[in-house]
Order: sequence, then C-alpha cells, then structure tokens
Amino acid sequence: MSLSHVFLLLILLLSTPIVQANIDGKLTDIIWPAKGIYDPSEDVPFHANVTNTGSEEHVFWVGYSVQDLGGRWWNQLELAQPTAPIKPNENCSVKLSWSPRNDALRGSYAAELTLWSDWSSEKPINEMDHAIKHDAFRLNSSSKFNVDTVQPGFKEDNITIYEW
Repeated sequence: MSLSHVFLLLILLLSTPIVQANIDGKLTDIIWPAKGIYDPSEDVPFHANVTNTGSEEHVFWVGYSVQDLGGRWWNQLELAQPTAPIKPNENCSVKLSWSPRNDALRGSYAAELTLWSDWSSEKPINEMDHAIKHDAFRLNSSSKFNVDTVQPGFKEDNITIYEW
C-alpha cells in the first residue's frame, strides 16, 4: 500500500462521524402495592413497565427499596432484576416483590423503584430513573418490634426521603 493510500485511508477514518449509541429508559405505569395492608407472611408486590427511550435494544435492571417509619431502608439491590432485551420505543413489564423479614417494623412504608442501565461487580450502575411513593403500603404484623420502640414520637408525615 502506497503512502498516498494510507494517507487517504486515514483521512476517511478521521472524517467519518462516529455514531454513539444512546441508552436511556424510563419507569412507566407503576402499580404500587394495591392491597394497602400486608401481613408479614405476605410478599408485597410492585409492578412497572420499563420503556426504552434510547436508540438501541438494551437490557435494563430494575430494583426496589422500602423504608419503614423508623427510617431504615430495606435495600434490595442484590435482588435487582434484568429486563428482557427491549427495542427502542418499546416496553417490558416487570414484577418485583418484597418479603418482609421477621424484624420488619409494623406500620407505614415508603417504596422506591429504580431503573439502571447496567450491572457491575454485584450491583446495578448508571441510574436512569426512579420513583418514590410515601405511605405506599402498611405492614400489619404481630412482630415484637414497634415504631415506638425504635424512635418514640416519630410521625408518619415525617418520613425521611432517601436520595441516590
């Protein structure tokens, strides 16, 4: 190959625009726990659609966390679920649930759903979207723990918001 061919090839490579893939998504049509009050033996369900608003097919990750009145977050990052591959401008339905542990407080819970673009080193990364609902459900338990045991005087309307 002559020097002029190499030079021409180099000019072509440098002048060719590089198309960057746009990966983006949104949580839509969220269905928070519909029943309202759950016993500790029941799973608390969450449903949402994930819409691919990017320019290429992609697998997203959806996770959830709940917060009790004592301010404790029950993060479920290790249980984040991948979606099926979603084409641009299409969506995928996702169903998740929280299984309360024996030491979960009774009372009102805030809930948060989060959408990530990738998974790395045992955790989701690159948050795309999240939604939070205060007083999303109540846990009516016979648990020996009570909100007053953890924080006397804590009121439901003072739920602390956890920000990523």
